[in-house]
Amino acid sequence: MKRKRNFLLAKFGKKEHLESLIAGNLRLTAIDVYRKIENNFMGDDWEGYIPVDPSTISLKNSKGEVIHLPSPLSVKFSFVDYGQIPVFCASILNSNVMDKVSENSFMLKESFKCEMEKFLDGLDEKDKYILLFNSDELINNLKNSIYFKNKTIAYISQPVVYKDFKNYSSFFKNLNPYNPTPDAYDLCFIKRNIYCWQNEWRLIVDGTEKVLDLNSNNTVTLQIPPLENFSLYHISEFFS
Repeated sequence: MKRKRNFLLAKFGKKEHLESLIAGNLRLTAIDVYRKIENNFMGDDWEGYIPVDPSTISLKNSKGEVIHLPSPLSVKFSFVDYGQIPVFCASILNSNVMDKVSENSFMLKESFKCEMEKFLDGLDEKDKYILLFNSDELINNLKNSIYFKNKTIAYISQPVVYKDFKNYSSFFKNLNPYNPTPDAYDLCFIKRNIYCWQNEWRLIVDGTEKVLDLNSNNTVTLQIPPLENFSLYHISEFFS
């Protein structure tokens, strides 16, 4: 596992939860949780999967003869227990979601603002906040944690790649269309195009000798040094 470039990140949520992250409580959630959320912005039943062309699948009996069965409408490919991988998510603030107004001035695109406001639905207006921080500091703090120093965890981080899942692109013949890096964790960094306005960056942390122990909510919280370089805004101030 390794990390990629430095990014300016935005985390939307309840003020007390963002303050907990600032204080050094890095909360990661198992992929399986997002598969089961029943909405179309946080929930994604394709989370951690990639598509396989149903027409390429065939079954054979013990004699090697093809068994003709109705072709399924869709086929998902993943790995056993992949849903237990813990992931931390944030949005990248870059030209994908911002327009340049002047030399040192940028404006958030309306499509991004609308997408992010969905993550705040259900919160009291006073609790709707956004935290700005950079990925490098978060990674460095993770590397300075007792877990990393004791070599009990490893990590990988990078932006999510958004793909048309109806374009199979010969996945098993050429991994490049669905494989941003040659790593076993690649499926965690691929999502359908409908989520592209989330412009997501992800951090995956896993155990070096065994999977991390998740609590009853399928989350795990790691203690890391507090963030020092950050900005915390009420959403009305940031979106104005």
